[in-house]
Amino acid sequence: MSILFFIAILVLLILSHELGHFVFAKLKGVKVEEFGFGFPPRLFSFKKGETIYSVNLLPLGGFVKIFGEDSPSPASAITSAGSGQAPAEAFYSKSASSKAQILSAGVLFNILVAVIIFFLIFMIGAPMSLSQERDFKSVKNREIIITEIQKDSAAERSGLEAGDRLIGLRFGLEELKPAGLSEAQSFIGAHKGKDIFVLVRRQGEDIAISARPDISPSDGRGALGIVMDEVGIAQMAWHKALWQSFKTTALVLGFIVIFLFNLVKAIFTGSAGPALSHIAGPVGIVSLVGEASHLGLVYVFQLAAFLSLNLAIINFLPFPALDGGRILFLGIEILKGSPLNRKWSGFAHTLGFVILIILMAIITYRDILRI
Repeated sequence: MSILFFIAILVLLILSHELGHFVFAKLKGVKVEEFGFGFPPRLFSFKKGETIYSVNLLPLGGFVKIFGEDSPSPASAITSAGSGQAPAEAFYSKSASSKAQILSAGVLFNILVAVIIFFLIFMIGAPMSLSQERDFKSVKNREIIITEIQKDSAAERSGLEAGDRLIGLRFGLEELKPAGLSEAQSFIGAHKGKDIFVLVRRQGEDIAISARPDISPSDGRGALGIVMDEVGIAQMAWHKALWQSFKTTALVLGFIVIFLFNLVKAIFTGSAGPALSHIAGPVGIVSLVGEASHLGLVYVFQLAAFLSLNLAIINFLPFPALDGGRILFLGIEILKGSPLNRKWSGFAHTLGFVILIILMAIITYRDILRI
């Protein structure tokens, strides 16, 4: 099942990215010669209008072949066409603004896909903290989760763990199934310095753990030394879900950018080992999809949104063969006031593609070793 989910996510991310280039090229009046899923050799194809739609053997990517994007130079293309002006449907004949929009459209569409996925998640219902937001359309499966265990606390000494689900508290014959955080906190405070049982659910098993709430020397209150949060499957009204989807997309984008910045910094300082361990290739992503599918379909959707944003950021990096690299070369052309040598820019993109394939092979090998 995880393989099927992985294929579905892969198809969604690749097609949405290439669809962005395709749509914006059409909007700008540029001819699209081929819309390809995967990389050659070609398995099968069909032609509709002026565009060939193909499915290729290597599924880890896709492409949109745009007329005039890889022309040796506008001048030579004009000469070969036997005309005094560039063909109107050629990429190189468009303004710098139109070129930039076409090149960045794949990244934009990946971001939009993430927004749409998050929107559907918040509309359908997703696991989330109930402490920050109260105005939900509906909430199911309310739970109190221990999110943090403070060092040298009663909770740490008793064996409570972060991630435990609090299902009850007991002192003698007195037992409480807390409906909220305040009830749990009041019970713990009322039995400071006394042995109580904390009933938790850990990995599907119910456990009773004996603990004695400490008495705070500053204010005399009782505390176990835990941080709790109330979570549940919450649905939002459509307008709140839409706003939350944009907020979540922005937060995840920020997280990915910070991670990549710290990774590059760590590489230059020679301390990239821990960060590199968090990078996954296709094999690692299949494993992640499998873990998410066991938790529930909503987690698969969340992973798909995260991967879509990850693909957007990576493609926007100023590296040859990526969209960001092509945009960088376009910027250099604008500053230079004339086209770059197509032979050398083509070589740079080819070399960049080869380097990316090698990196993918190395990451995949590391993924296999971790299995």
